Amino acid sequence: MPDLDETQQKKLEKKFQVDMKKVSKSDVEKVLEKAEPVLKKLRNSTVEKVLVMAKQATLVFEMLKSWWKGEIDLPWKTVAAMTVALLYLASPIDLLPDFFPLAGYIDDLFVVAVAMELVQDELKDFAEEKGLDLKEYGL
Repeated sequence: MPDLDETQQKKLEKKFQVDMKKVSKSDVEKVLEKAEPVLKKLRNSTVEKVLVMAKQATLVFEMLKSWWKGEIDLPWKTVAAMTVALLYLASPIDLLPDFFPLAGYIDDLFVVAVAMELVQDELKDFAEEKGLDLKEYGL
């Protein structure tokens, strides 16, 4: 699976940062309604990198859902990063459209990696609290 070039990475990182500043509670609600089918589809992939991304994104989704229900407290920056990553995954319109086999997930992998870097500590705590194996999620 090819990687994004440096220009594409910078473009995605900038968009991610801009979008994080715009996230609202209605965006969180929207992603909680729309992301689950996309995550299910990703979990059926036969590509290892996509499967790892799907596991991580599913964990992000579960943590965001727990925050939404008031079960856990999270900084807004963490909520925003998770929301942006999941909205990007759920969107059919992105840098590389997902209907291109394998190549369409390269930008998704990158966006999830950016989000994971920002929320890794909170995600590890959440996974440990749930009794999950961190290695299974690449943490």
